[in-house]
Amino acid sequence: MKKFNVTPNETPQLLEQIQENAGYHFQNTALLMEAFTHPSYASEQKEPTPHNQRLEFLGDAVLQIIASDHIFKTFKDLHEGLLTKIRSNITDEAANVSYTRKLQLDLALLLGKGEAAAGGRSKPSTLGDLFEAFLGAVYLDGGLEEARRICLPLFPDLGKVLNDIQSSINNDPKGKLQNYCQEKLHTNIHYELAESSGPVHNPTFVSVAILNGVEIGRGSAHSKKESEKNAAAAALQHLLSQEGNDVIEPPPPVVQPAPSASPKFPSGQKRLLALDFDGVICDSAAETAISGWKAAKGIWPDKVTEPLPPQDIVEKFRRIRPYLETGYQSIFMIRMLVDGEAETSFQYSLTEKFAVMMEDFKLTKEKLVHEFGAVRDSWIQKDLESWLAPQNPYPGTIESLREALLKHRVLILTTKQERFAKAWLTHFNVDFPAEDIIGLDRKTPKEETLAEFVRANKKNIHFVEDRLKTLQRVAAIPSLKRVNLHYADWGYGTPSELHEAKSLSRIDIITLSDFHDLLS
Repeated sequence: MKKFNVTPNETPQLLEQIQENAGYHFQNTALLMEAFTHPSYASEQKEPTPHNQRLEFLGDAVLQIIASDHIFKTFKDLHEGLLTKIRSNITDEAANVSYTRKLQLDLALLLGKGEAAAGGRSKPSTLGDLFEAFLGAVYLDGGLEEARRICLPLFPDLGKVLNDIQSSINNDPKGKLQNYCQEKLHTNIHYELAESSGPVHNPTFVSVAILNGVEIGRGSAHSKKESEKNAAAAALQHLLSQEGNDVIEPPPPVVQPAPSASPKFPSGQKRLLALDFDGVICDSAAETAISGWKAAKGIWPDKVTEPLPPQDIVEKFRRIRPYLETGYQSIFMIRMLVDGEAETSFQYSLTEKFAVMMEDFKLTKEKLVHEFGAVRDSWIQKDLESWLAPQNPYPGTIESLREALLKHRVLILTTKQERFAKAWLTHFNVDFPAEDIIGLDRKTPKEETLAEFVRANKKNIHFVEDRLKTLQRVAAIPSLKRVNLHYADWGYGTPSELHEAKSLSRIDIITLSDFHDLLS
């Protein structure tokens, strides 16, 4: 992909290819050119030049009517709320970006030099607007049916979209409770923090769900967000038990269930435990956000101006953390958040977006890894305590890890650089052999490391990971069928991943309590 623009000689060929991709040839080629002209390009021309903002306005409306009609005819019995969610899913910015990429519209986009140099070619907002402008041009040139003919093959399978939405609602107690209150009680729920306690590095939060001034659910956890989820689950259970009553009564005191009679993993069995680090042992989302911010500041000082990220950026990063594969990618994710990227867009084509940004900013993976590592090294050297502060172990994990090291062979398989995992473990007095921390430095995929132990005829191998894609890669390799695969439900996975994992017989879903049993 070019950093600035196509040349005059290339333009006709590219536009012809795009029309072939779309299956539509323009009668009015001026409309086609207008659709691919960004305002930044038009402003740099000597003569007045039409740009694509008006077409984008029209195309947005065309897209909405085509999507609405398609959804309405596909689902005969769905209520308005779900229909709206489906339409939003297939017409939002992330969806439009994917349509742009499928048709390769971005190859011919005309950007001003300043906008291109600032990374404009990788901005989802620009790419999403391009599809709408193109669709608006098709509508003017060929009518609604031609626009519909282009859109329908691009739309994802609506049945899968509906399933994903319903799974997300069902796996999100807060969303499910909100829907219940709005649809059945015609009111809203809100949450309050009742108390917090415990050490700074491992606090416990208690949140309550409030309905019309009455507490109807209470939950505790080691993060405020999770405590609200637990409060929502308790509230929903209470409301369902009260259906048919004229007045919602406060719930009785919560009685904790008795512990399971027998552990999931019997004791006395020697195991080879291969454990992911971030999202299984350590919750490092806030530290990764801060390190990514500091590295981004070194690369784009005019864009990332403050020494530390604002709290809202840290919170947004925590929500998009599930889509991060390795630490250095946080640099790009921070830049995207600073540029106003919608959180939903991180769910789609993130690898492709990173590739475009690398090209536009003339960066390499090696440089990004170096910058990210240098930031952490400097931070640790100057103030180890402040580096450790935003990285909490998951409850009980340190104690279980120490116990596991006495009984089993334990490996850490991580996309983190090994020295950082070692520094963290040392701080918590975990005497972990450095040679058994296999990280980014060795450039060895996790499945290859597991294969080495299978070839060495190791028995009772267990791999614990919070990234479903990684587990699926391992599951797809026949020679690794002896490896027991465990999806950590307390990590950075998404509700849709958890739902998908439940349908995979090869993958076992474990709770944090199960994890402690496995380690002991």
